[in-house]
Amino acid sequence: MADTMAIALVGALIFTLTLVPVMCSYWFKKGVHERVNKPFEWVRARYAVLLDWCLDHPRATMFWATVIFAATLLLVPFIGEEFMPHLDEGALWVRATMPYTVSFDAASKFSPQVRDILLRYPMVTDVGSELGRPDDGTDPTGFFNDEFYVGLKPYDDASWKTGSIHTKAELTDDIQKQLAAFPGSSSISRNLPRTQ
Repeated sequence: MADTMAIALVGALIFTLTLVPVMCSYWFKKGVHERVNKPFEWVRARYAVLLDWCLDHPRATMFWATVIFAATLLLVPFIGEEFMPHLDEGALWVRATMPYTVSFDAASKFSPQVRDILLRYPMVTDVGSELGRPDDGTDPTGFFNDEFYVGLKPYDDASWKTGSIHTKAELTDDIQKQLAAFPGSSSISRNLPRTQ
């Protein structure tokens, strides 16, 4: 990806410095006439007046800039904690981390056991697992990393209303407890957002 981006930027630079000027000389033989943008010129004239005043009164400028900055800090409590709203795809991503020295044979025996545990939950539709690093080589993790995609039924399904688990948070906590029973394994369950 980085190589592709670098080649694209270099190609665009060469294209801009060679072909574009030649094509412009053919297309714009009569020259280029720029029209006056009256709204822009009005704003620029007012800005020039204010800029001259600020440069002539640096202390007053710094004072009012500090006051405005301090006033914006009063808005901090009203800023949301997340840039994006909370989304929920109705799925879980479970990562089980085994000892770093685990062999492939031992790790491959671990995956079916975890899949069986996850499939026991009535609200789980399907479970997919990935052991070790992905095929595309983007993550150099070893066999100690076992990741599971857990598809869930809609939250208004009857499976969420029966039993002791009624919410995704309760399901995540219960999965955490179940996987903690495996010796030398720690698990992290992460919600996947549901897109509308």
